[in-house]
Amino acid sequence: MAASNLRREITNLPNLVTMGRVVVIPLVLLFMDNYNPLRTFIASLLYLVAAAGDFLDGYLARSRGQVSMLGKFLDPLADKLIVNAVLVYMVALGRVEAWLVVVLIARDLAVNGLRSIASAQGMVIAASEGGKIKTALQLVAIMMLLIHFSYPTLIVA
Repeated sequence: MAASNLRREITNLPNLVTMGRVVVIPLVLLFMDNYNPLRTFIASLLYLVAAAGDFLDGYLARSRGQVSMLGKFLDPLADKLIVNAVLVYMVALGRVEAWLVVVLIARDLAVNGLRSIASAQGMVIAASEGGKIKTALQLVAIMMLLIHFSYPTLIVA
């Protein structure tokens, strides 16, 4: 019975979208580059797909009545994986200061630790509206860091 529930959760559309977001992370890192605007643009597009998937998986889960325990675990994990992987790689590329990445990762670890303690006490601390806004702002800020070249526009002033 538990195996069939897990199989159903793994194969539901919202969770497949979430797992797809995780699969895109190595591709984003592969295309990140300080010297090639085309590669950086491709990395930005892939990152945008992963970020859009963050909103899509939640929408699908709620609208289809497929909110699951697995999804509640995978969605924030996918968020943290893409944000932290890209930020750490940006430190290596010299685009972000290491101290900033340490502060952001430490904050995530602290929040996860507090949630684990609460869970052990039988309490569930759901993602707040502020946390969702923080994630959205992080995704946008990282997108801006990814696009660090000047690109020609189609609009002539």
